[in-house]
Amino acid sequence: MLIKSIINFYMVNLRKGFLDVFVTFGDMVAGTLGIKADTKKSDIGAYLVRLRIQ
Repeated sequence: MLIKSIINFYMVNLRKGFLDVFVTFGDMVAGTLGIKADTKKSDIGAYLVRLRIQ
């Protein structure tokens, strides 16, 4: 029973670690592209098209 509790503890911490990595990466990408909560898909598409043209 103790081993099962230890394994569960480490699995939860591992999940939290992965979540932190993905959230941080998403925040970095959003910050780089200037994406905010109210940014429309069309605005993002227009930005990416402008990048492609340059």
